[in-house]
Amino acid sequence: MPNNTVFDIKTSVDEIKGILEDKAKMKSVNIDVKFTSFFNKHTVKTDAKRLQQVLLNLYSNAIKFTNRNGNINV
Repeated sequence: MPNNTVFDIKTSVDEIKGILEDKAKMKSVNIDVKFTSFFNKHTVKTDAKRLQQVLLNLYSNAIKFTNRNGNINV
């Protein structure tokens, strides 16, 4: 059963980026994150742990399939 809560998605994205920064640096891959939102709000209501797993998978795959010295834009 999902545990839906309201939280700042920017914090989650930054946390996952931080976890995988060393992996990206080893491959000389740059990760650039830009946030755009309505009314400067970055909150969502969802299952935070499940969203973090999705983000972790997306970042990991982006690093894995990006050429050396490449860029990942989120």
